[in-house]
Parts: sequence; structure tokens; C-alpha cells
Amino acid sequence: MKKICAILLCLCFALSFTACAPKIQKGDTSGDYEINLDVDPDITATLDVLVPDSDGRLESDLIDALAAGFKEKFPNVTIRKRPDQISDEMYGQTIGSLQQAGQLPDLVYTNTALYYLLVDKKAVVNLEPYFATLNMGDYYEEYFNMGMYEGKRYIVPRNVDTVVTYYNTEMLEAAGIKTSGPNKDARLNNDWTWDDFVSVNEDLVAFWDTDRKDKYTYNYGMRQTVFDWESVWNPIMLSCGAHAFTDGKVSIDSQQTRDFVEMYKKLTADKIVPAWDSGSNSRFEQGTAAFEFMSVGPATVNKMALVKGKFDVLPFPLIGENPAVGTGFAGWGISASSAKRDLAWKFLEYMISEEGQMAMIASGVNGTPSVRRSINEEGSWARGFEGLNLEAFTQHAEYKVTPGYFKGFDSSKMLDIQYALQQFTRNCLSSMSTTDCISTAVSALNTAIA
Repeated sequence: MKKICAILLCLCFALSFTACAPKIQKGDTSGDYEINLDVDPDITATLDVLVPDSDGRLESDLIDALAAGFKEKFPNVTIRKRPDQISDEMYGQTIGSLQQAGQLPDLVYTNTALYYLLVDKKAVVNLEPYFATLNMGDYYEEYFNMGMYEGKRYIVPRNVDTVVTYYNTEMLEAAGIKTSGPNKDARLNNDWTWDDFVSVNEDLVAFWDTDRKDKYTYNYGMRQTVFDWESVWNPIMLSCGAHAFTDGKVSIDSQQTRDFVEMYKKLTADKIVPAWDSGSNSRFEQGTAAFEFMSVGPATVNKMALVKGKFDVLPFPLIGENPAVGTGFAGWGISASSAKRDLAWKFLEYMISEEGQMAMIASGVNGTPSVRRSINEEGSWARGFEGLNLEAFTQHAEYKVTPGYFKGFDSSKMLDIQYALQQFTRNCLSSMSTTDCISTAVSALNTAIA
């Protein structure tokens, strides 16, 4: 679940993909094929795996962790990583070039924001014949279904990736908000709402205002830049009943959207979130923001020196009668042109096995919950953090959503749509009026889909 944050890069990619990207030759990805699960364990082969070259080695290190265990099952199989320019701004161009040249690796990385482009271009094969062999009761099937495209699944997610709310227990306690024990604040529970979130932050702001000129000068409830992340704005918009498109037409000019804008503007008016152009450097990891919406596990947060050992976690706050919670996935599909499809599936099957899941968890690279129920229920995915509210990660599965505003449009328009909505959310946190925020978004979205 990656955030598209570089404005210039987004614009450059949007232009380069529409004007310069090679014509992609589409293959047969219907899923009408026979499978063989009895792959010879002594087979000699090389599996090429596409991984990002610009994510701090996260996916690359996870593949290393999996490759070691897979080697024990298939000792003569070499896992060869193909680091390539598949960051958000280069993904479409790279996939297109590799596919046209017939060099697309056997296993292709993707994430929520890029998935529609990958499947629309028929770069990966429909995996339903393989999914039919799994005992889905062992898994959180909803995470497999996030990769559903026109009733078929093309991707196997590596783990659970969902937005939760981390909070700094020390900051709350200093303001008199109890975070543990018999007097724990009742608002801090797994069914907490947006009203609870705002209420707690109002108490924090009132406390900080006693000494804004010195100790608490830079304190805010949350940084402003998290609110332009699609995994945050999308569920909030949907909870308000606001939609960017309806039946292929721009429909963002609505009362529901006005409600959304006013929710955002209240955050800045009440000093819970700094204005977008305020220049504020308030950050959770710097100990100057009390809350943070994130999808990483506690092991990652515990590496932040200024919050180490003084944080806990809650689900994303529920909004209104039809709440939504941001979620997403990162994982791999099998190239439609791969001649080693069954072997590639054996690797993906190992990735979601108990052994493979624990191998990734043990690596400490990305300690988020497992797609396997047994591992989460035992709490073994977060060893050393059993005292935290780990249930926050798997609560409210029925409300979890991924961005759907790309559907119905050619994939070449994906980045333009994404940028238009991202800029809209930034405007909502600025001094721009509600009317101007919406009218600017209408114009940008119409341009994006033209």
C-alpha cells in the first residue's frame, strides 16, 4: 500500500506513460489452463522475481527470506531477483517495456495503487485454477479478494496490509488521558469512532495550548501529509458517501463531498492538524504528533527512537453509518508469458504457508499481520509486542476497502486520477474555500479522464 507523494514525478510519469510508453502486447490470461501441483522437487530451474529498486530493499529482503526456505524444498531452483524501476512513477513504463521485449520475470510485483494497470495490460495470469486448490478457511480470504478483477484473482498478497492508528501513550498520559489500567479512557477502544478521535485530540490541543510558546509549540494531533494518502482519504470519502465518479462521470460535486471537505477543514480549524501550507514539521516519529495512520507493524514503529516503547495501536476510527477502513496489498502475480507457471505458483504457495509467513516475520523486515488466521490468533506475528492491542489490525474486516476510482477507465489515466484526488485533499487542508476545492477537483478529474 504505497503513497504517491512526489508531485513532479507523478506528473512526469502521467505524461510519459500516455505519450512514450511502448505498445503492450496482451497475452491470454483467461485462466483456462491445466495446473500441476506435483512439481519435481529435484527440478533445476531459475525463477526470476521482479522487485522494486527504490523501496529501501523491503521487498528484496523479503524475497531473500523466502528464498532460503524455498531452497530447502527445491534445492536446485535459483531465485533470481530483478530489481527494476517499478516505483509508482515508473511502473507502467517498465512493465510495458519488459513485456514488449519478452523479458517480464516469472513473478511480478505489484501493490494496490498499481494493480489495475498490471491486470488491465494482461501482464499476469488469472490464478483462479490455483486458488481453487487452497483451503481458504486457513486464510483471511478478504485479503485475497482485494486482488479481484472482474471476478478473478491475479495476485497473491504477502501479508495483511491495513491502516491502523498508532498513538503516543506518553503524550496522552501527560494530558491526563489514561492509556492503560482500570481507568483507561473509554474512547480508546477497538470500536472507536471519528468523534472519539476528534474528542481526544481536542483534549490534547487544550492541554498543549497552556504552553504553546515553549514546550508544546510544535505539537499537533497528526501531521497533515498523511491525509493525502489514498488509504486515508478514500475510506473517509466513502464513509461520507462521497464519490469521485458515478457511471464513468465525475460526481464529486455533491453534498456528501462537502461534508468530507468540512471534516478535513475542522481538523485544521481546531489545530488538530496543521494547514497544508503551514510549514509545520510535526511528526509522530519526532514525538511532536500524538497519532499516526500507518500500515506497518509494531516492530517498525519501535525502531523510531523518540517513540520506542511508548506507543499503542487502535483500528482506523469508524465514521458514520457506513464506515470504511483503508486497506491494501503488496504481492506477486505470475507473468502471463512465464514458461514456469507451476513452479512460480509453488513459490507463492510457500510464501503464504505457515513456514513462509514465519520466515518473513522472522526477518523483521515488515512485521505486519499474516494472511494466515492461525498465526494472527496466536499473536506470533508480533513477538515481543504481545502487550499491545494487536487485535486492531484485524478488526472490522467487513469495512475494509481499497481504491475503486480507477475502475472503468483505461489504465493510462490512473496516475492522472490519483493526482487529481490527491491535490483535492491537499486543498481541503488549505485556506481554499469548500466551493473552490470541489470546483477545482471537478475540472482536474474531467481533464484526467478526457
